[in-house]
Amino acid sequence: MSEPTVEPIIEHITALDDFQARVLEAGVPVVVDFWAEWCGPCKTLAPRFDRLASRYHPAVRFVKVDTELSGEIADRMGIRSLPTLMLFWRGEISRVMIGTQAEPALDKAVRKLRDRADGKGLVARLLSRRGAPGAGNP
Repeated sequence: MSEPTVEPIIEHITALDDFQARVLEAGVPVVVDFWAEWCGPCKTLAPRFDRLASRYHPAVRFVKVDTELSGEIADRMGIRSLPTLMLFWRGEISRVMIGTQAEPALDKAVRKLRDRADGKGLVARLLSRRGAPGAGNP
C-alpha cells in the first residue's frame, strides 16, 4: 500500500502549462515568487516567503518561478525586476510587489488575499458591521 501524496508547501514551477493549471486556474489564492539564483535580494526574501508559506498553506498556495529556468513564464507575466511577488485570486493578478519587502507588509498582503478568498474582504466586513439587508435592517 502506497503512502498518500502530500502537496508541498512551496511548489516550484518551470512549465507554462503547469503555471496555467496551478496558478491561473487555481481554486485557492496563489502567491508567486519570481526569482533567480544570482539575485541577492531574492535570497533575502526567500526565508520570509518560506515563513509565509508555513503560516498560510493550504488556504493559500505558494509558488516559486526561477526566471532563469522559466523565461517563457516570466516574459508572459511581464517580469522586469527581481524579486517580484504576484498575488493571484481567481486567475487575476490581485497585487504585485517588486523588490525585497518587510515581513509585516508581506504578511498583511497575504492575509488580505486569504480573507478576500474566504469572503472576509473589506466589503464583507463593512456589510457585516451594518447588518445584512432584509435581516431587520433598512
